[in-house]
Amino acid sequence: MAKLADKVENALNEARILLLGGQVLIGFYFRAFFETGFPRLTPLAQHLEVASLGVMLLALGLLIWPAAYHRIIEGGNITVALHRATSAALAIALLPFMASVASFGYLACMRAGLPQPASTTIGVALGLLCLYCWYGLELAVRRKNSKASGPHALLHPGGHQMPNPQEEHQASGLTNRIKQVLIECRMVLPGAQALLGFQFITVFMQRFDDLPQSLKELHIASLLLVAICTVLLITPAAYHRIVEGGEDSERFHAFASHMLLASMVFLALGVSGDFLLILLVALSSSTLAAALAAALLAFFMLLWFGSTSWIRARRNAALS
Repeated sequence: MAKLADKVENALNEARILLLGGQVLIGFYFRAFFETGFPRLTPLAQHLEVASLGVMLLALGLLIWPAAYHRIIEGGNITVALHRATSAALAIALLPFMASVASFGYLACMRAGLPQPASTTIGVALGLLCLYCWYGLELAVRRKNSKASGPHALLHPGGHQMPNPQEEHQASGLTNRIKQVLIECRMVLPGAQALLGFQFITVFMQRFDDLPQSLKELHIASLLLVAICTVLLITPAAYHRIVEGGEDSERFHAFASHMLLASMVFLALGVSGDFLLILLVALSSSTLAAALAAALLAFFMLLWFGSTSWIRARRNAALS
């Protein structure tokens, strides 16, 4: 049986896989709104693209949440609760991926000139393929192996019984804790760099020239926020090499944790800012656009920092 530390590391690496692909997909969605073909889509297709971007941003929040959980609640230690939280986040985040892949297929077919029934069929087929490959196949194998196979099994891979917080903690050596925080920085960094690249190339596109000056400045502000996020995520590597000489220390672990959490604040602001820009371009109501962008920012902040701080406070109260 795999050790808890190995299971947590594998779960975080799986989150990295989804994050990189998801953030690149988000970058393509952001760019699509500035392509010349976007205005030629039907209103339904345009609204579907907005909705697809929105659900992918929700998936982004869910996939980054384990890093906040690990830093704020567990203090970098390895626990059963961390493994279960990461597994649950991965299972839930695949649902927005499924919806996004289905809509991506539909929109691509519509843009290629296929009839709407054929486009819809292809989109639904892609969604069903995702549903089978990401959920159905796994639950069928669990059922064959006489394990729990309902939705609860996806959210609680270790079983139905919830762990006792006083029993689930596994003492983590400094080397392991540093390894985990660097993995979490690597979870966020590649996707942030990809988003930054898409944001940068957008300023050279024809439709960007047609935007009002206020929207251009909004995009630049969002780009700078994601750039700051990227800088902060790279900083622990430089600190580790220059200050610590590659050695492990509690000081470096604390520094890397702070840099990771700070970068997530700038990422939330930058992504929400560009989401507001997309909504202002795609929707006729600026009030609705502002409300949706504010809701996304609140979702990121409450999920990453609010929920984790609340869980930590409840755990501390239970242990005191």
